[in-house]
Amino acid sequence: MTTDIGYAVAGCGRIGRRHCQVIRDLPEARVVAVADPDAAKRESVQELVSGAPGYAEFGDILAEPRVDVVVICSPTHLHAQMTVDACRAGKHVYCEKAMAATPSQCRAMVKAAGEAGVKLTVGQSTRFQPAAMMARRMVETGAIGKPFGVSGSFAGVAEPRERGATDSWRYRAGSTGNGHVINFGCHYIDTARFVLAVVYCRLGP
Repeated sequence: MTTDIGYAVAGCGRIGRRHCQVIRDLPEARVVAVADPDAAKRESVQELVSGAPGYAEFGDILAEPRVDVVVICSPTHLHAQMTVDACRAGKHVYCEKAMAATPSQCRAMVKAAGEAGVKLTVGQSTRFQPAAMMARRMVETGAIGKPFGVSGSFAGVAEPRERGATDSWRYRAGSTGNGHVINFGCHYIDTARFVLAVVYCRLGP
């Protein structure tokens, strides 16, 4: 008999809601708890997942014995402490990008997972897009020769003004971990690393 994997989703905004929809539709997986200080967002997501318990405090889902994996969909500046706390509680962690606000926070997250013997992964989804997969194959097979540079650009509005863009945490540098260079730029850096497997950089502290 296979035991279902219990997921808790922390952060019930747009991305947290999407994660709940996907987990709900997976066989052998279930959302067993959600957390968000915003009651309206929390209750809206609860309706998607058959009324799973909802909590205002993140710590409450860590005490839930049915939780095997914590999916962290909070603003970036909260990722590090939430991940460390979840790991220490013995939960596996899927953390949305950007991983954290600083390299030292990222290292603390990796250390906490290693010490607790749990798995930690970061939601760098662009490497799984068909174009990135194809580019990697082309590099591996030498179809385009030896790459010597990478460039990327991003255009568009993540949240239209009529949906409250100016009030979104994504437009506050303290919440995103130093703005969109971190919040969206991490996609380009990760994709380059995935495609080329040669890009490396370390920044202080």
